[in-house]
Amino acid sequence: MRHHWADEGRARAASHTIHQLTPRVLQVTSLYRPREAAAVLGISKTVLYGLIRANKIRSIKDGKFRFITADALHQYVRTLEQQYEEAS
Repeated sequence: MRHHWADEGRARAASHTIHQLTPRVLQVTSLYRPREAAAVLGISKTVLYGLIRANKIRSIKDGKFRFITADALHQYVRTLEQQYEEAS
């Protein structure tokens, strides 16, 4: 009979992977890695980097790591909302 611990380990690993890829609520985290920020916005990481290069989303670097603040994401969404309202 096979021991169930191996199955539990796989389930925990799968659960951990799903948790990492699930977008988080903005109030929970104040710093996002690019992949997480892209997931929150519902865009690809490539599009996110394009927005950063175009100075539409602020990011910060700590050594070799790049982060996007929750405030920067809120600001970007507010800007999109204002642009939409002005165009209407």
